[in-house]
Amino acid sequence: HTRFRNVTGVQTCALPISGRAIDRSPATGWPTELYRPGVIEKKKGVGLQLVLATPARVRRVVIRSAPVGATVRIYAVRGALPTRVPGDWPVASADVELRKPVAVVPVRRRAPTTALLVWIVGLPSVPGGYGVELRDVRVIGVPTGA
Repeated sequence: HTRFRNVTGVQTCALPISGRAIDRSPATGWPTELYRPGVIEKKKGVGLQLVLATPARVRRVVIRSAPVGATVRIYAVRGALPTRVPGDWPVASADVELRKPVAVVPVRRRAPTTALLVWIVGLPSVPGGYGVELRDVRVIGVPTGA
């Protein structure tokens, strides 16, 4: 019997503000830009890259978001980060709508992973346009070592 746990040592690859999504505080978060009608329809998505300190067999990603209603897809890779986002990343989950403030996204990739991409493919309506804030992202799985 294997016990799943929060994979420690997650580091972000994006802007410093993206670290707020993994600081374990629901009071802080990583906001998307505010997209206006007409612009959002042309956008294929926006994402947050997470690099794990050690490879892990990731089972799920737990996301706290505000407001609810965003749709996400998880991508996962082992090794160097792909250059085309999300085109060169292997898909690791189905599209999941974040219907509750805390939502679980099952990951179907069973190979050890070193980096994840939380790709937002749908944004909820907010005053002035479309956007979401990822307030806490936790990667749950089994570390596998180097």
